[in-house]
Amino acid sequence: MSSNNPDWRITVNNHPELEDLRTYHFDDESDVESFAQGLLCEGITEFSLYHKDGEEWVEQETNPYDFFTTIDDTPFPLAHGQLLPNLSGDVAPEIIWSLAQGDKNALNSIDNEPAREKAERIFELLTLSGAWDEPEFLSQEGCGEMFGDEAPWRWEGSDGISGIEIDTRTLEEFEL
Repeated sequence: MSSNNPDWRITVNNHPELEDLRTYHFDDESDVESFAQGLLCEGITEFSLYHKDGEEWVEQETNPYDFFTTIDDTPFPLAHGQLLPNLSGDVAPEIIWSLAQGDKNALNSIDNEPAREKAERIFELLTLSGAWDEPEFLSQEGCGEMFGDEAPWRWEGSDGISGIEIDTRTLEEFEL
């Protein structure tokens, strides 16, 4: 994971399951992205990313969607594909991510009443459509248990997964 002088680190903030595992160091940016994707697959959105600039660690501005190229790469593409374009600009990306992961409690974090009502309607429709029924790939790749001997947190992508086709615009096209 790291040499004696890593260039990247992730600090996990206030997650009870990761009590003794707080800061991780990495030499390579792709390892950082892979690890961040693993955290997000586990529903952990409270983490900070730092890059070493000379002798100083500088926090990087990120949101959960920075670690995925398209919506198809996310764990629940149908939910992310409906919530992100409909709520971006009105709702913080971390809240959209939590909603798209099936966390109904995240609705309470939306202060804007019209946006919350819209999110509630979309969430209800996604629930009725089975958007959070366990996708086949969760048991096959990357989104299994995050920690273990073989570090399965390394996200391998979702190539070859059959499912619902959605708009595969890059995430940069959305206002986050």
